[in-house]
Amino acid sequence: MKNIIVTTSVKTNLELNEEAQQLADDLRLKYIIRNKKTIKQLLSSVDGVLVVYKNKLSYFEDDSELFFHLDTTALKIKNSDNEPLVEIIKRKRTKHS
Repeated sequence: MKNIIVTTSVKTNLELNEEAQQLADDLRLKYIIRNKKTIKQLLSSVDGVLVVYKNKLSYFEDDSELFFHLDTTALKIKNSDNEPLVEIIKRKRTKHS
C-alpha cells in the first residue's frame, strides 16, 4: 500500500486545515502541517501527497499532478458529462442516504 499524506496549500487558514484533517480522517491517511515545504520536499519521504486548496484538491506523485476542481465538476454535472469522480461521489451519497 502506498504511503500517502494529506496537507494544505502553503497559504492556509483554519478552515483549510480542518478540511484537510477531516479528509485525512475520512481516508484513513496521515495529516501533516505543511510548514512551507515544497511538494518535492514532501514527496522525498512519501509516495503521494494530497493537497487541499481553497477551490481544488490535488494529488501529487513523482512529477505528476492529478487535480479535482469544483468549478469544472459543477460544469460537467450541469452538462451531464460522466465524470468518474462525480459518479463515485453520487454512489457514496446514495449509500449514506
